[in-house]
Order: sequence, then C-alpha cells, then structure tokens
Amino acid sequence: MPFINLALVAEFGSTCSVPARIGHIRAAELILLGLPFDAKRPKLAVKPADALQASKRLMKRSFRGAIEAAMKAENEEFSRRVRSGEAKEAFAAFLEKRPPDFGRTTKSKATA
Repeated sequence: MPFINLALVAEFGSTCSVPARIGHIRAAELILLGLPFDAKRPKLAVKPADALQASKRLMKRSFRGAIEAAMKAENEEFSRRVRSGEAKEAFAAFLEKRPPDFGRTTKSKATA
C-alpha cells in the first residue's frame, strides 16, 4: 500500500475493509508504514466452496454501508491530498529518483 509514501490516503474503502479483515494493528502497519506485503496466506482450496462463498457474502453484507461511507470519505480526502504540497514533493522525488523531503513543504507553508 504505497499511498502514505506518496503523501496520499488509501482508497476504495481500504481504511474500513482492511482493519475489518486483518485487525487494526496489522492494517495500521500496512497503511501507515507503506510496507509491501505478499499473498502468503493459508489456502482455502480444501474448504467447501459453497459455504465459503455464503460466509463471504454474509460478512460483506454486514458492513457494506460502512465501506461505502469510508470510500466516500477517502475519495474526498484523496482529492485534497493529491493536490497537496506533500504529494507534489513525493511525485517530484519519485520522478527524480530521490527520497522525498517533506520538510520543504512544511517550510514553504511556514513562510507563506
């Protein structure tokens, strides 16, 4: 989840669905630290497919409204963040293949 490294926020309801799926602490590590993660999870192939599908459908139904609200809030914040000085610095640093200096954006705000 590279969002934080680009001075952005997660999107598509991730701030609601990821903590709901893996817990707040693990979700915070993924979202706030921007660390890569892999798909090494226990396989469900040996479980009964119909029961898995029904369980997934029921789990999703219980928080669909919360996900929709999170998506709306994330989209609004993402729109603000993508135009921020921090995001501009992150994008410029990425293109210039250098680490971002977020102090630049803080200093420019202090003098503005």
